[in-house]
Amino acid sequence: MKNAVVLIGHGSSPSDFPKDKTARLKRLESERAANGRLDMSTEEKALDSEIRNWPRTPKTDPYQAGLSALAKKLQENLGRRVVAAYNEFCGPDVETAVTGLIREGYGRIVLATTMYTRGGIHSEDEIPRLIQKLRGQYPKAELVYVWPMDETFIVDFLVKVINSAAP
Repeated sequence: MKNAVVLIGHGSSPSDFPKDKTARLKRLESERAANGRLDMSTEEKALDSEIRNWPRTPKTDPYQAGLSALAKKLQENLGRRVVAAYNEFCGPDVETAVTGLIREGYGRIVLATTMYTRGGIHSEDEIPRLIQKLRGQYPKAELVYVWPMDETFIVDFLVKVINSAAP
């Protein structure tokens, strides 16, 4: 079975995207969440698509550039296909990334997020709900979500990074 990885980042608004549109998108998202709705309104879908498909450069969206670089290095180290995907503001979204990999013949897809801490709505609620939806759409695919991560592992990683910066 062919294996691939989707590396999920939060995503950010590019610096040259109209601020009023970003604010409107966030308001619509908040209203939807407050009303318990899962599906976006037509206006929210249009704004979401516009911001996700906005042309980007490392200067206008350093977050996207950083996650893309991380995905490339991860792919080199794992020796398997790695696709960067974004929870919001940037494309591709997680659903598009997973669907694309399945269409390419990948049967096992590991989904890993860069959002490590508990309590985050994206990693703890939205991504698992989306994965359940995708499992229903693609019952033959094995979708594995590697979250939550072991706190000891995260602490060990941070200790190593901190100690290398300030021994």
